[in-house]
Amino acid sequence: MTSKLRTQTGATSELFSRLSEPGGAAAVLLTGWLALSQTVPDTVATAAGCEGYLRGPIFGALAMELDWSGERLGCEGMSRPDGKGIRLHFAWDQGQDERLVLVVGIDGVTAPVAGLEKPANVTFIDERSGHFYSSGGTGRCWTDITELASLTARNNRRQLKGRLYCTGALPALNDHSSLTLGDLHYYGRFAFDGN
Repeated sequence: MTSKLRTQTGATSELFSRLSEPGGAAAVLLTGWLALSQTVPDTVATAAGCEGYLRGPIFGALAMELDWSGERLGCEGMSRPDGKGIRLHFAWDQGQDERLVLVVGIDGVTAPVAGLEKPANVTFIDERSGHFYSSGGTGRCWTDITELASLTARNNRRQLKGRLYCTGALPALNDHSSLTLGDLHYYGRFAFDGN
């Protein structure tokens, strides 16, 4: 436990040292601005189970096979603020109040989006290390929604199933590392506000 604490303290000291350099302040400001400009659902996805999954490999700064489902997976959906798309939010509880989070912004309204390749803006957050990886807008990642079904008209709940893929790595906003997503397959039941 003591060695783990020393390792974490050393990593924190190194991070603060990097952030105190001239470029570090700009990175902190950019990261803060990007985090604050992201509109997420009022009920941020917590690990309460969401009758869905997110599966597929990731490489680079994090190398693992994602197989998120069950009580440790939270997911939310919402319309984008401009009304011209939707946002899907998946969060995986790693324990100790730390999560991996994937946010996918999809262009276009939900009704005609099924079966079409749509541009996607992707952000992947590793809360444990504090790293944000981003596609930096559309043009690097796309999604195919293979299934779209309305569950209830009253609260606009929809069942979505699809595939997310990117043609290049997502650079980190904090340093020079990057994250590459393999084909990620997702499924979930989402409530959308209007769309």
